Amino acid sequence: MDSRVFFNSVLAGLAIAISLFFGGCDKIKDLISISDEWYLEEPFPGRNRSNPVAFSLNNYGYVGLGWNEGGLNDFWRFDSWDLDTIPAWDTVAYFPGAGRKEAVSFTIGNYAYVGLGGDYIKHKARDTFYNDFYKYDGMLDQWTKVATFPGLGRMGGMAFSDGQYGYVLGGRSVLENGTEVFAKDFWLYNPLSNEWSRQPDFQGEGRQNGVAFYLQNTAYVGTGFGTGGKNYDDFWLYNPKTQAWSRGPNFLGGSREGAIAYATDTLAYVGLGWKNGVLMNDFWEFAPKSNSWAKRKDFAGSARTNSACFSFGRIGYVGVGYNSRDFWFYQP
Repeated sequence: MDSRVFFNSVLAGLAIAISLFFGGCDKIKDLISISDEWYLEEPFPGRNRSNPVAFSLNNYGYVGLGWNEGGLNDFWRFDSWDLDTIPAWDTVAYFPGAGRKEAVSFTIGNYAYVGLGGDYIKHKARDTFYNDFYKYDGMLDQWTKVATFPGLGRMGGMAFSDGQYGYVLGGRSVLENGTEVFAKDFWLYNPLSNEWSRQPDFQGEGRQNGVAFYLQNTAYVGTGFGTGGKNYDDFWLYNPKTQAWSRGPNFLGGSREGAIAYATDTLAYVGLGWKNGVLMNDFWEFAPKSNSWAKRKDFAGSARTNSACFSFGRIGYVGVGYNSRDFWFYQP
């Protein structure tokens, strides 16, 4: 038996026995799993897909949208606290907009916000880009349309939240005359007024399929794919209070697109992706205190790009991809 599968069987028994003392499966995982290790979870039950969106909300993980011979609009919820199934995937309300890939998402309070992205329309032999946005209420399992994004519709943008506002930047679009644009515009979404406002443009080169995360009052944006097929390894820092961009340390894993990233209270993690036709499975930890990157254990699944990730506390979850439905959690 695979050691990771065996681990999950052991975890199930221990979870039932001690959950009353520790308050949930993720806290148990944090206590009994080995540091710097990957463990196999229950596979994603939906269709294989690339370029989905994913987020954590109210102690659940969510994965949806993406592409598999066309844009998808289904959404699935991951429950790592359900002791009957440990963990469980359930389908939730479908995204009300068109099926799409390379959308963005961020969370503010008890709500998630999802929008942008696009699809390849076969009979038109071209990409279609979207700029609509929707709010998801996990308690009611309900989507509501919010203010339309004022910039160009785009695929492969990046997004983050500082807990009060949502921020969106970057991505790729194509103008009416056929000109390809890798965007640098940067926008703030205010959920109270349901309005977007322009912020200082991103100071790096325009790009799509980079990563973004918010950690200790600073946003980090980096990697991705841009003009001329260039992949990036640079990282840029944004201070929402001063509205200022500054250059950060380059990603030591090297340039790439389609990576995954998530942040805990004190650290961030970046890995996987694609560079020059090569799929990657390396995984790195960023410490803001020392402003430095450190190599961690490679992702235990197959190398892949344009996957999904979310986190609870210190535990990160990574999975799916075009030919994959497996899901894994990482214990730092």
